[in-house]
Amino acid sequence: MSHLALRVTVVALAWGVLSACAPAPTPAPPAAARPNPEPASINAPATSSPTPAGALKVDPQADGMVYTFKVVPEESQAGYAVREQFFGRPAPQTTVGTTQVVEGQFTAELRGGKLLLRSSQFKVDLRTLKSDNPIRDQAIQRAWLESNKYPFAEFSSTRIEGLPPELKAERETAFKVIGNLTIRETTKPVTFDAKATLTNGDTLVGSGTTFLLMKDFGFDAPDIAGRLQVTDGVTVTVKGTAKLVAVPQ
Repeated sequence: MSHLALRVTVVALAWGVLSACAPAPTPAPPAAARPNPEPASINAPATSSPTPAGALKVDPQADGMVYTFKVVPEESQAGYAVREQFFGRPAPQTTVGTTQVVEGQFTAELRGGKLLLRSSQFKVDLRTLKSDNPIRDQAIQRAWLESNKYPFAEFSSTRIEGLPPELKAERETAFKVIGNLTIRETTKPVTFDAKATLTNGDTLVGSGTTFLLMKDFGFDAPDIAGRLQVTDGVTVTVKGTAKLVAVPQ
């Protein structure tokens, strides 16, 4: 249950599938003139120019090459936020639960010398969600979400919208990741609002957020007569870091 994220995102979700500006690199000495030159992308610099700081090192002539980024669990997390009203208290409160047991990956493809984000997938172990109350966590595992019986939430993107022509290094990019989320063996379409930054030449940092209803996934919002009531509406966030793990040869 996503900066998905994912430090994305995500993205969309990549999940989400997760934001700074680097100083401009020192200009290279002018290259010899050639007919009809084309400007090199920051992510796919011409071989005669130095690689800009934070840029992914790719072959600008290798169109169609796919690069895979894998989620780093210790630098990532997925979580939920709900509105919870305890009877006898004057106002509802926001309750948050999170876990770092997140698996996932993102793929990017080189097209026309530019790096384009193509897909994102992630999987979250719902049994490991922790809030500020262990009794609540155990109740969610046994009832309502029944994560002991249905341990995983899985997301797979079907398309990504709103991306600029290229994913530039050291620049946060906002976009939407549309895909299918499966919880309790029920699959529904969801859209993650995602942000991602390509940094250090091999790392995607990002996040993704979506809103869903519990009833759409086959269970009711917690309601314990005389004690508490939870509003049926869940904000899901995935955020984190994904590292480049597969480089085409």
